[in-house]
Parts: sequence; C-alpha cells; structure tokens
Amino acid sequence: MPPPELCLDSFLQFLADRSYEVVGYSGLSFFRNPLAEWLSLSCGCLVAVDTDSYSYVSSSCSRLLPCWARRLVAWLEACSPAPLTGEMVFTILAQLEAGARFPHF
Repeated sequence: MPPPELCLDSFLQFLADRSYEVVGYSGLSFFRNPLAEWLSLSCGCLVAVDTDSYSYVSSSCSRLLPCWARRLVAWLEACSPAPLTGEMVFTILAQLEAGARFPHF
C-alpha cells in the first residue's frame, strides 16, 4: 500500500484541530516534523519525510512532495529544533503561500 496522498486542505484541518497542541518540531528531520507526524497519524504507521519525498519507513517506495510541502520542509530544516503548535505551522504555511521566503512566527 503506497503512502497517502498529501492534501493541503486535510493538513490545514489537522493543524486547525490542534492549534494549541505541539504537532511536531522544526530542525528535526524525517519523523518528527509536522508533516511526518500528520502522515504517520493519517496512515497509522511511521512515515519518513525527506527534503523532496515521503515514504513508509518499511518501504523503499517513495513519493514526491507537492510544492507547498517542499517549501514547508525546507523552512523546517533551516530552523533550530523547537516544538511547533498547529497554529504556528498554519501561520508559517500561510506566509509561505503568500511568497515569504523564510517566514517568522
């Protein structure tokens, strides 16, 4: 079974539902960033997110990330490790979509 498709609206709903909860961490690659946390929760297994792709940990099959997710991952990897709430990630995504190169929260 391939990893789930990434839908921006579903991810935004995940963030909105957890606006005051920690949904992941910046600066921590693969498993603990918000995108990996959401995908793992959505499919019920561990999902790894790399710079431009994502996959089940137990599979060698990977899928490319959409543009919005690649921009988010690039921002997350450039930051120091810190916990991020749903509201923080939602704000970051909004700024990225508006054209900010490296948004602040």
